Amino acid sequence: HHDESSHTIYELISKSKYTTKFARLVDDHPGVVELLNSTDSNYTLFVPLDKAFDDIPDDHKKPSKKVVEDALRYHIGLGEYPAKRILHTYTLPTAHDEELLGGEPQRLRTSVGLGGVKINFYSKVVAADIVAKNGIIHAVNHILVPPPYLGRIITLFPDRFSTLLLAYEKTDFVKFIHGVNLKGSTVFVPTNRAFNWLGPRANAFLFNTSKGRKYLKAILKYSIVPNATLYTDAFYDKRDDKDEKSDVEPLSHETFDLPTLLGDAHISVDIARVFGFASIKVNGYSRVVVPNGVGKNGVIQVVNRVPIPPHKGHRHHHSEEHGEIEVSDLIKRLEPYV
Repeated sequence: HHDESSHTIYELISKSKYTTKFARLVDDHPGVVELLNSTDSNYTLFVPLDKAFDDIPDDHKKPSKKVVEDALRYHIGLGEYPAKRILHTYTLPTAHDEELLGGEPQRLRTSVGLGGVKINFYSKVVAADIVAKNGIIHAVNHILVPPPYLGRIITLFPDRFSTLLLAYEKTDFVKFIHGVNLKGSTVFVPTNRAFNWLGPRANAFLFNTSKGRKYLKAILKYSIVPNATLYTDAFYDKRDDKDEKSDVEPLSHETFDLPTLLGDAHISVDIARVFGFASIKVNGYSRVVVPNGVGKNGVIQVVNRVPIPPHKGHRHHHSEEHGEIEVSDLIKRLEPYV
């Protein structure tokens, strides 16, 4: 269908009176100009309209050239993503390679709701499927900024994650995690309700006793998969110099058995697909309720139950379905790792 346009993405945004500000920034970065003019591969540009730049104050300190270039590249999707493909897409790779993901492409999160298509939660597609010779352009109403660190993202939503933030504080977890060298990560982030679900006795033990804190720290370590970043539709595997990047196949079902920061305890993740829509389960019982919070150094998968390792020798267990966990059971399951 590319016969419809004889212009490249770069030529189209340079000619349009709605994208002058983005085009002017691109002109300062020859590498980006070259990319958007190249016909060797196809790209999808999410171009912010001029209005999107009104948010930036005039006296704003000018960021470094590299920061601007990374941000520009983060607007460029690798491959063609017309609107109808985005309907069944969860994340897509960009031209911005992120060192902290082991050099893999940082990803944009796409979601479709009543308000239309949103990119990274906050930027809305306002005009779709503008066809170029070398790809597709979608216009968006906010600038797309490469995402911050995962820890920072969690602190931005205290109403959802205050219990987890308290757990981090009580166990001095930030200090621990800063000492761990990671190439990407997958963090299963339990909501406040997920902690409530453990019941008052378990919470009192974990948060209010010095013995419990060791177990709390074990739970926090168990929720982090080091050196492997699992999105709904991609897997960056940097474990033991594996260094593989694969698309998660849109098969009906895939299972990943992943290491965690808790000794040799593994966590199991099932991605099931029905009619192009995916659902993710952790250890057979915990559901991912907000998938693919993209971060600088990995991805957040928000879960509705606190993941706890199964009893040694068991793979799954469904006792969590009934809520409340006995303190003795909690201890038994975490004991081997504490």
